[in-house]
Amino acid sequence: MADAPRPPSSIVSIVAYGFQLSTSLETYAEGYSGSKEKLYDLSADISATAAALMQLQHVVESDRATPGTSTKVLKDEGVQEIENVAAQCEKIYKTVVIIVSKAGTTANKGKSAVDFGDLPVLKPSSLFRDLRWAWLNPRIKRIDEQMRWIKMKVLLNLQLAELAKVQLG
Repeated sequence: MADAPRPPSSIVSIVAYGFQLSTSLETYAEGYSGSKEKLYDLSADISATAAALMQLQHVVESDRATPGTSTKVLKDEGVQEIENVAAQCEKIYKTVVIIVSKAGTTANKGKSAVDFGDLPVLKPSSLFRDLRWAWLNPRIKRIDEQMRWIKMKVLLNLQLAELAKVQLG
């Protein structure tokens, strides 16, 4: 019997996941000098994206609490776009956890440093391993580029929501 598809994560849980991942990456960067700059950059992008998503979630919640459609800041399509971008963030966050876990030393190869629940997280023990930086570096660069594009989408949606608030007066 096939498992039923998992419902998409809420924006709130994706925001919390982003902040947790950002903190884990910063913790690792502090202990591993070879990766500091790139992991800090990725951590900052994840944190900024999560913070902007949190602001958008407040707008969505405020709209849901408003009974009439004439005073809503976001149309249904806007809410759907925000949820889609949040889902993209979640996929990137999961990818970061998986590749950092896989970058553990060859002695740890094949052993999962990830707790695979609904949202995989880095185990604290994985944060103090030496990473195969030559393998990880190009992957981190690619993910950071993707994260920057997603961050721009989130910030654009936030600016559009702020503009709509101003127009509503």
